[in-house]
Amino acid sequence: MVNIHISYIIFKAKSQYCMKKLLLIAPFALLFFYSCKKGPADTIRATAPYQLNNLHDYLVTNDAVNTTDVAFTLGDADEGDITVVPVNLPAGVTITPTSITVQTTDSFRFTVTSTLPVSGSYPIKLRCSALYRKDQTFTFNLVSGTDLGIPLVGAWTCHDSSSNAFLTGTYSATITRAGPNQVNVNRSGRTIHCHLNGLTGTVITDAITAAYSYTAGTGTFSNSQIILDYMTYPNYTRIRSTLTR
Repeated sequence: MVNIHISYIIFKAKSQYCMKKLLLIAPFALLFFYSCKKGPADTIRATAPYQLNNLHDYLVTNDAVNTTDVAFTLGDADEGDITVVPVNLPAGVTITPTSITVQTTDSFRFTVTSTLPVSGSYPIKLRCSALYRKDQTFTFNLVSGTDLGIPLVGAWTCHDSSSNAFLTGTYSATITRAGPNQVNVNRSGRTIHCHLNGLTGTVITDAITAAYSYTAGTGTFSNSQIILDYMTYPNYTRIRSTLTR
């Protein structure tokens, strides 16, 4: 009897010890199980700090096949790859490549080919996705309209003014269309190549080439007057060409 009683006491003591141990371990086990089940994606996907910079609209024409280089910079507070995919493209628009994977703060470029017969604004969506990050969609527009260069084609009179008498004079000028939203101003054996940029008729000459070496300049265009400001190289003489008709 004595032996049985002692065994019972030992068994009961061990049982109480095990139960206390289980009660102490149980909260930690539940916490471990919950954290494993939740995973990092549930917390990280709540925020997505990356941003596409330099996002703006692009002017295209409705009378030609347009090829537009679309360049962006990825701004991101965290490390990691982000995949950028054009989605839901409007009819008449193709983009290459169809997907780009970039690192944080990288620059990247798409080539957009468009044949849009009707004037209007066409949204282009770029979907960005990354591991453990919330997907984001950014949008820019292709604005289709009549080529800005077409109304400028024809005969003009060009007057050049500068501090250098050799580069001052009045000439007959002819403007020809050089491509979608591009014109050549031809006068006195010199050609100024202008890329028209803008949605309201105000334009910028972002490239000027001629018999003389010219730096890039700026300009404003209307159907009755054109003013171009630029500088020659290597003597750095500033010239203003004023065209009227």
